[in-house]
This record gives sequence, C-alpha cells and structure tokens, in this order.
Amino acid sequence: DVCSSDLVAGGEGANGLSPQRRVLTLGGCALLAVATILTGSRFAFVLLALLLAGGAVLLVWRFQPRYRYPATGAAIAACVLGLVLLSANTRVARVLDRFDKLALDLRPEIWRNSWRAAMHYWPAGSGLGTFVPVYGAFEPIDRMPALIVNHAHNEYLELVLELGIVGVVLLAGYAAALAWAAVRIVRRAGSDGRGGSEGVPALAALVAVLVLLAHSTNEFPLRNLSLLTI
Repeated sequence: DVCSSDLVAGGEGANGLSPQRRVLTLGGCALLAVATILTGSRFAFVLLALLLAGGAVLLVWRFQPRYRYPATGAAIAACVLGLVLLSANTRVARVLDRFDKLALDLRPEIWRNSWRAAMHYWPAGSGLGTFVPVYGAFEPIDRMPALIVNHAHNEYLELVLELGIVGVVLLAGYAAALAWAAVRIVRRAGSDGRGGSEGVPALAALVAVLVLLAHSTNEFPLRNLSLLTI
C-alpha cells in the first residue's frame, strides 16, 4: 500500500526532476515494489501489477505523440521481460502458486458468517470492538477449535456488523467526500496539461488512499499503525 504513492509520484513527476532525483525516485519505486512482492500477499501482488501498469501509462502519455507507440511497445516488452525474470524467483513463484489455492481460501466463509451476524444485529449493530465474540456465535462448530477469526477480512463488512446503519451512513459520507476531493485533484493535476507542482503529490496521495480502500475489501490494512497514518 505504501508503494502506491511513490509509484504514482514517480510516474507523474519524474519528467520534471533533475536526472539525479529522477534516479532516486524511480529507485525508490523499485525498492518498494520489491518489498511489496516480499510480503507474499496475493492481493498486494495484484495491486502492484495494476499500479505498475498505471505508472507505465502515465509515463508513456508524457511522450510526444509520435513517440507514444514505440514507448508503449518498449513498456510492454519491459513488463514481459520483468515477468519472465521474476517467475524464476522462488519467492515470486510461491506467491503465484497461492493463486492456484484460491478454492481453499477461508475468506468467503468468513464473509458469509460475518454477513449473517450483521443482518442479525441490523440496524443497530453489535457495537464497536465486538467482532470477535459476535463472530464466534455465528461460526460453524466444526471450525471453532481450528480457526480463530479476529477480523472479517473486509473492513466495510466489519464496520456494518459493529455499527449497523450508522456504519453505512459513515461509509457513504466518506465515499462522497472522497469522490469530491478526487474530482478536484484530477482537475488540478490536468489544469496545465502536465500536473503542476501541486497536482502530482495530491494525485499520489489520492492513489495511496484508493489502494488502501481497495485492500480493505480483502484484508484489514488499516489495523496497521503505519498504514493508518497515511
């Protein structure tokens, strides 16, 4: 998740930096990308691929029109070469192997149980911080000895379970505020055709928030203090 802001800032702002700072920026992107891969998270792996693709599009878009097609071809070739090289890495291969085990993932079952609990306590909610004891009452008995679930692996579902309709209203309000801010940021970033000195950091911050929100559908990244600080 932390990788996202650096990737976008690098893709959007590298053209306006000195060669030395450009190398440092892109080097920071590469370092954070490697760190993301080393986490072993499948969802982080997918988000990283999407961010790299988005960064490549932003970089290619900066070229003059006559150079965009050759630059696009070069970017695609670089991505293919990178995938070939990464596939030989044991850590990356281990993450890719986990995609073959999606059928064994327990998240769908946790989501179903959490949804049943949320509907049981709707519309008042069970109360903040009550997920663990409440979930236990809706967990299948045969899972109890072997599986300890401390979160719903979906922040939105857990918020609805604990806060009920109040949680839905809070989520809707935040979504509206974020959408309004996103429109302003995109307009500012494109006001002069190149992003401007203020547009790039704002766009990077927006993407970082969106990545965290996307990750929250599958995990609970905001329980991590460093990510919550973002």
